[in-house]
Amino acid sequence: MYNNYSLGEREEREELLAAVIFDITEKQVVPKKDIKEIYVIKHSDGVYPFNYEVVLELKNGTRTVYQWENENKTKVMISSS
Repeated sequence: MYNNYSLGEREEREELLAAVIFDITEKQVVPKKDIKEIYVIKHSDGVYPFNYEVVLELKNGTRTVYQWENENKTKVMISSS
């Protein structure tokens, strides 16, 4: 699926995606073979930078949603949504 993102939106999306991938591979140590899909959702009604979320779906059916922990984008956290 292709979405037409402006350059700024793409950078914001990729910054969060990179932080989440680092978190799940380096800190949580989720094996690559267990990952089914990783994708980004942009909410139109969210407040920057919390309007983006990254969804991690594992092959066992587990689904985890991540977002920035704070407005300075220093750490990712598991979202409550």
